[in-house]
Amino acid sequence: MDVRALEAISNAEKVEVILFFEEPLAREEDFGAVRERFAHVPEYERPFVRVQSFLRFAAESDPSFHARLAEFPLKIEIVGFGEYRDAGKTRSMVRGLMPFLGEIDFDSDKLPGQE
Repeated sequence: MDVRALEAISNAEKVEVILFFEEPLAREEDFGAVRERFAHVPEYERPFVRVQSFLRFAAESDPSFHARLAEFPLKIEIVGFGEYRDAGKTRSMVRGLMPFLGEIDFDSDKLPGQE
């Protein structure tokens, strides 16, 4: 799914969309345990981030980021969904796996995942 669509869903449906940078964490580990393990690590140094935080950071780092997303949509692989506990509340979540950006060929006519 397009990362911008995931942000819209997260905002509209009150579901956390968590983007993972490491496949094993995204696919195999309990999110509560992962959150706990990385609680002491600053947000932008963790191997996961909320979709809103990712987009905000990217736009602050590169003012042309949102314009480039229109030309080169960033596709996120949905690898799971479920719930986790946070501050005594149960929250719904979607797990997304970020593409390996170093492997994207921006000169290609095809987007990642297209045959």
